[in-house]
Amino acid sequence: MGDLDQFKSVNDTYGHTAGDKVLKAIGTFLQKSVRDVDSVGRYGGEEFIMFLPETAKEAAFILADRLRKGVSEIEIGNLSPVTISLGIATFPDDGKNIDDLLQSADAALYAAKENGRNQVVTYSEEIPVPENRNI
Repeated sequence: MGDLDQFKSVNDTYGHTAGDKVLKAIGTFLQKSVRDVDSVGRYGGEEFIMFLPETAKEAAFILADRLRKGVSEIEIGNLSPVTISLGIATFPDDGKNIDDLLQSADAALYAAKENGRNQVVTYSEEIPVPENRNI
């Protein structure tokens, strides 16, 4: 799960049309950067979700970090660079069903945001599921 960092400032500074261009550019970049068997979608607002079938946690981390770096290099007109924070959770270790898996990924994403943004965090049981962030 990925969330664009400080995205509200893009909309506030450049307008919602520019924000839409950013979302489309990031979505296109993410889709082109994964395998054909993977799925990428906008999860809501400025969040994206990626399903990577049969991908080990270590491989997901390597991909996520590559995506993180790539997002920060996307040039969209005169806009400031955008960064993304990502949280990783894998089935069945971090969730036995889709709801639990999404909560684990969201908790890891929240940890990435809380620890400075523009980073990838892999879920572990030490990461608490934030209150009021039920999916």
